[in-house]
Amino acid sequence: MKEEMMALLCSLLLLIVLAGCGGGGAAPEGGGPQPAVPSSLVWSAPASNTDGSPLTDLAGYKIYYGTEPGTYTASLSVGNTTSISLAALSAAVPSPGLYYLVVSAYDAEGNESAYSNEISRAL
Repeated sequence: MKEEMMALLCSLLLLIVLAGCGGGGAAPEGGGPQPAVPSSLVWSAPASNTDGSPLTDLAGYKIYYGTEPGTYTASLSVGNTTSISLAALSAAVPSPGLYYLVVSAYDAEGNESAYSNEISRAL
């Protein structure tokens, strides 16, 4: 792989975006507002290669997933977008359950970055 491979260890952060800010719906026992329901997986796009040069040939992202931490048995290419709905992810997995997810970026030549931080999510 080329020396200036995209760096994501620091710049690609995998996050769960909340569908709302709480409130709405019936209040749970105890009187507080209902927690917001996560609806999407969102990550930050890298801005530079590992050598510090500007990243100019970003082609897209892949989401890797599996049922064991650190073991990803499948991937889903999501193109050059920085989010995916949890509904779309749920449709991609073979069966419902807890999944461990990471994201990588790839350039126009097919070089792929390191994985983002891992999160787990019921899909």
